[in-house]
Amino acid sequence: MKKIGRSRCNTLSGFTLLEITVAMAIFTVTIVTAAQGAAYAFGLVNLQNQRVTANNDCRAVLAALRQVAVEQPDTTACPEGANKFPCVLMHWRNWFPKSATEVAAMNAAYRMPFVGMYTLRNETITVDLTSKTGQPAVNGTDPSSSTNPVCVTVTVRWTGPRGITYTEVVSTAITNS
Repeated sequence: MKKIGRSRCNTLSGFTLLEITVAMAIFTVTIVTAAQGAAYAFGLVNLQNQRVTANNDCRAVLAALRQVAVEQPDTTACPEGANKFPCVLMHWRNWFPKSATEVAAMNAAYRMPFVGMYTLRNETITVDLTSKTGQPAVNGTDPSSSTNPVCVTVTVRWTGPRGITYTEVVSTAITNS
């Protein structure tokens, strides 16, 4: 009779410590890479939301200027007998608040049109009125000496992620005819 020795089938099988360490390292690298990708994507979505907000602020300013051009309200800023266009636009631009601090200093009734603006960090809004050649808009005593059409450029600047200053610019032309 043959002597039966120890069989390999009876030994316990499993992963070695080295195999577990390598698998954990691969898993950790995969999780860290996915987390970094998710954080980067979240940052991009946040920045895109800020850009949309800035663009909406630009468009709200342009809509208000168009309304002023249509209504041409009476104002003491436009001299008697002077052409009201572009005088009313120039008056509105000079009156327009450039920051949240200026809006906060306004009387509540004057503050209403700016509700919802200046929600971005350190946001400023500037409005430029120029002629087709880029010269500042002028108001004369007759239509031929006044700027028409008026090229309007609205610029919104704000501090975005990581303290970087971003700018959104929207331009159009407004005419009274």
